[in-house]
Amino acid sequence: MHDQIIIEGVRRARARLSALELDGSSARFRDLAVELLQVAAVTLEQALTRQEFEGVEASAHERAYASRVEAVGEALERALRVMKRDAAPRQRARVAHLEEMHPSARLVGAPIERLEEAVRQTRALIEELIPQSESYLNHLDGALSDVQRAHADFGRESAEFLDAHQALASTRDEVHVHILNARDIMRASLRSCDRLDELDVLLPPLRTLLGA
Repeated sequence: MHDQIIIEGVRRARARLSALELDGSSARFRDLAVELLQVAAVTLEQALTRQEFEGVEASAHERAYASRVEAVGEALERALRVMKRDAAPRQRARVAHLEEMHPSARLVGAPIERLEEAVRQTRALIEELIPQSESYLNHLDGALSDVQRAHADFGRESAEFLDAHQALASTRDEVHVHILNARDIMRASLRSCDRLDELDVLLPPLRTLLGA
């Protein structure tokens, strides 16, 4: 919202300057100031749009990753149910120990390494204890592959959002410089035609455009 206020303020100032009737060097200076304001508005709008887009993308991938984590939890619970039901009685203590080590409720928000370790240990145990466990192994492998892919996608999108956020901050500084330079140019333009008193109306100070 703050950036949009600046963009609109710069555009209004640019329109006022463009409509200003000046001659000679005053007009040439004015044209330079108008160009600077155009660059400021376009550059800031592009940076703002990119940050908003990357933010939406990062949020979407975060939700997708959370969904894949839940799928891993469901695959682990399925494997544990099968082992509790079909494993030999003397082996069920091992199943209970595994369940205690990796309760599915704790997997939400856990590092990807913990998810991988939970799947690895569960996979090894079900393969050992349950004959013809291929379908369960495939389910675990598929859930793990999906969550690893989603984690990588989320990490990439998060990095792109951070980059866009940093780029926007840098662009704000550049825009401030453009506005200050445009003010200096218009000061010279208006002074040359004895209209300096109109400067703050035509192109308000930076602090005014920033809403300070």
